Amino acid sequence: MTPSKSLFMPVRGRKYHLRTWGEEAAPALFFLHGAMDTSASFQFVVDALPAGRYCVAPDWCGAGRSELAYCHWFPDYVADLDVLLEALSPGEAADIVGHSRGGNVACLYAGARPERVRRLMSVEGLGFSFASGDLDQGIATCAAWLGEQRERRGAKGYETLDQVAASLDRNNPRLTLERARFLAREWAQRGDDGKWRLASAFFPREKEGVPVSVPQAMAYWRKITAEVRYVWGEASHFTRHCVEHPEDFARRKACFGRWSETEIAGAGHMVQYDQPQRLAREIARFFELDAPAANGVRGAAERMS
Repeated sequence: MTPSKSLFMPVRGRKYHLRTWGEEAAPALFFLHGAMDTSASFQFVVDALPAGRYCVAPDWCGAGRSELAYCHWFPDYVADLDVLLEALSPGEAADIVGHSRGGNVACLYAGARPERVRRLMSVEGLGFSFASGDLDQGIATCAAWLGEQRERRGAKGYETLDQVAASLDRNNPRLTLERARFLAREWAQRGDDGKWRLASAFFPREKEGVPVSVPQAMAYWRKITAEVRYVWGEASHFTRHCVEHPEDFARRKACFGRWSETEIAGAGHMVQYDQPQRLAREIARFFELDAPAANGVRGAAERMS
């Protein structure tokens, strides 16, 4: 595996962990993970990338080794990204790969600050609901979320890391056991009760309390000036939606001024787990990783001891 380093830096009053690969002086490429995930999920993709970029993947607040903040909404993720980019690549347009929630956050950010994003690859992240964005549905989602919070029990605990890996492997049949064991080591943390739990603020099937509606997201997308590549897995539920609702998919992607798309065979929603080599090839082509780039990383962060 390509060796990684850990950095810690303050972001809006909380301690953020960033996983990095490559030389800090090289042009930066930022990776943003999704819900119920961690920066370590990009290890397999980075292993397959050509050398020459400084790859930076933060653990979102409440995930991995970053400090937990339970109440964290989509605007908070966008604000955190703004602080991270200003600290690491001040005044320069960034290259960003975002998966699922990370892709959605990046698209909102690229609409709010179009001058700060050069190229953007969104992997399985194109909106927050497959519904039409009915506002009444959003209110119903919030009401359901409030009820869930009263009974929130947290993540399931496991006696060993091997049990964590086995659970990850069961949840994704395309994930190899070797990769599952790596993720378990990097992602799980041992609690005071001695049990191992995935370090994530969100858990499977938990709703977003106040979701961003599709019409709201589309307004941001129309402001994006960056070149955008959308990537999805052939076997993912996102792909099924595109096939079953082509008009909705066409309406969403028409919001982007500079759009291209790629389907990756043999992958579900977790493309970076299922087909990391193929995703790496798409990243290398889209960001022209063999060509020189202008954006390098600036600023300082506290190195992990």
